[in-house]
Amino acid sequence: MIINFVNQILGHLINTRTMRVSTPSQYLSEVLDLLTHWHNRRKSFSLHEIETLVGKLNHIALSTPWLTHLLSHLYTSIMTALRGNREYLIHTSPAFRNYLKLIKAHPASSAEEMTSTFAQANVARAVHTTTKKYFINKTMHEELKFNKNALECPRVQKSAPIAHLIPCGPDAEAWGDSSLDAAGGFSLDMGFWWYIEWPPNVRQRTLRHVSNGTSGKLIDINCLEHATILINYAASTHYWCTLGNTSKKKIDYPTTLIWADNTTADTWTRKGCKRSLIGRSLGQLQCALMINNPVGINTNHITTHANIIADKISRHKSESDSLLHFHTLSQEFPSLKGCLRFHPSHALLSAIMDSLLSAPMIDPLSINAQVLNNPGRIVT
Repeated sequence: MIINFVNQILGHLINTRTMRVSTPSQYLSEVLDLLTHWHNRRKSFSLHEIETLVGKLNHIALSTPWLTHLLSHLYTSIMTALRGNREYLIHTSPAFRNYLKLIKAHPASSAEEMTSTFAQANVARAVHTTTKKYFINKTMHEELKFNKNALECPRVQKSAPIAHLIPCGPDAEAWGDSSLDAAGGFSLDMGFWWYIEWPPNVRQRTLRHVSNGTSGKLIDINCLEHATILINYAASTHYWCTLGNTSKKKIDYPTTLIWADNTTADTWTRKGCKRSLIGRSLGQLQCALMINNPVGINTNHITTHANIIADKISRHKSESDSLLHFHTLSQEFPSLKGCLRFHPSHALLSAIMDSLLSAPMIDPLSINAQVLNNPGRIVT
């Protein structure tokens, strides 16, 4: 009886993992109607208008995690409008300036504390309701178009399995790391390892050669680490989908936990990048990998000391003898002996290098099938 009860609970958990969560179609239609007002000919917006739009898109992103990586420019627009409204009110509204003085003053009594709280509420209300207009630049137009096209496209799933949305034990784990010369990763669960030597035009723009980040030429280590996570995700997609392990292991919607020793890259993978142009471009590439992908991605931080194997793979500087280097590593770490080398596809590597070197706006729909159907290959 106890065994039957346990089997029933396990069966219920398995069925729950395969259930999909989606945004109500009526709500999705309302958002699409709202996006029609943000057409290419529109020139400006107010803070309240952009906050309303992003709030609704964020609601949809709760059941479509890939959408999170298509909101970075919109968040930047909100921050710009918040600063602009505050500066505008400081210069034009005596009442607003008076409220700011009340907030800065140290309340000495409960009455003064109530006055300060009242002033804070009025300042917030004034900043968010000001009708001052802001210009819609080219990148914002592009991101709005990406959002509209993705939400309208019938082949794009507007839902996600519960297994991809709630914290749970991963079905496989992978580790990765990047240096200024190369990147590498491995997975014992999925039996792969990989190594990529960064080309000279990437290495020449790292911190070793470009010390000034304000020049726009620096490719910092955060971006290289984020690219490493994307390659690990592509390798896990190859393992589960291309090699058919979802059906072999009877896991319809597996999740892969990718360990990284860079906290910024970990955050970008989960929440999207808000500032770095290269990080935004890599986020749009991650979106392309996530759309319609039955493999979920989770990341977590690991210390550099604990990430020793991936660190040693990435510290190698030459592609020519990388196999010999890995053979030496497998003698030091015998658990690696069962791993085969994964080669990312040309399309994926090309997209990553483009993001690192020129940070273009990437339309996820244009490369989704290309990178998802052919993430790479395993070689013996």
